[in-house]
Amino acid sequence: MDSPQWVVLDMDSTEIPVYGEHEQSAYSGHFESTCYHPLLMFNGEGDCVAAKLRPGNVHSAESWGELLLPEIERQQELGKEVVFRADTAFAKPEIYKELEERGAKYVIRLPANAGLARDIEELLTRPVGRPSDKPIVWYTDLLYQAKGPARAKDNRMPKTPKKKSAFNHNQLHKCPTGIKGFDEITEGGLPKNRTTLFCGSTGTGKTLLGIDFLTLLSKLAENSARQSRKHSIIHPLSSCAEGRLAIRKCCC
Repeated sequence: MDSPQWVVLDMDSTEIPVYGEHEQSAYSGHFESTCYHPLLMFNGEGDCVAAKLRPGNVHSAESWGELLLPEIERQQELGKEVVFRADTAFAKPEIYKELEERGAKYVIRLPANAGLARDIEELLTRPVGRPSDKPIVWYTDLLYQAKGPARAKDNRMPKTPKKKSAFNHNQLHKCPTGIKGFDEITEGGLPKNRTTLFCGSTGTGKTLLGIDFLTLLSKLAENSARQSRKHSIIHPLSSCAEGRLAIRKCCC
């Protein structure tokens, strides 16, 4: 709730589906519909204080500054302290920087990742005994620094305990794909001795990813063939440019 001394500003996006050809409407892969993707900002009383109509294919945080920064200045001119709240889409270093420069406090949810999971591992263990009818929420304070922010952030993280898997994800052996950036995101590449399914609509890069991976395998096979001429080599051919993938098996 807002008070004479401070105001809470909440920002989020929403979906407005449309049917037919409407100006600036676009297909959203996230919502799986043709829609508008407006950005909305509310105060602690639930009143909408700002809004921006956007095409359906923009990021949730697109144009955040156009709505948030003028409202912060307006509230501060009224002598109020500003607290900003948002979801993971707004967990961006540039947003942190602007808020801190203006002296505004903020609570922004961080995306889940392996680093944070390790820091709160003891909270993820399910308590012994019969499960409670209500969620059990535990809190912890920690310092966490991502690649973007210049300094560590103070994180107060509520977590609902869940059943801990006996499988240690840190021991999952990976096979590098040789694709720049992809191996970093997946922390080493694709899992070894497992089937990995890539899903997506037309044009999302599934075929290109497979071609790049096959190219790496081809190079590895050629290096192995130099040591033993008995190995077979898999070569991806140039017909990939025609929209199809042809593979030729050669024996050295």
